[in-house]
Amino acid sequence: MKTRAAVALAIAAAALIILHQDFWLWGNGTLVLGLFPIGLFYHVLYCLAASALMLGLTRRAWPDHLDREAARPADGGEGPWR
Repeated sequence: MKTRAAVALAIAAAALIILHQDFWLWGNGTLVLGLFPIGLFYHVLYCLAASALMLGLTRRAWPDHLDREAARPADGGEGPWR
């Protein structure tokens, strides 16, 4: 993985960790679309962002050797689980 991509993914992960502490919305009673409390709506957006980050991490930072080891046949022909 390229260094620039690794740094960007690390910064994005750190940003999501910090953004998860949504203390600024604790006392806010605002409704989004007249239905959802702002805290719930924030966490829906947070979950979408975390899912996008995990997609990026699995596409960019997944170690290739794990796929090669899983594809290699086992000694007894039973697969990777015995």
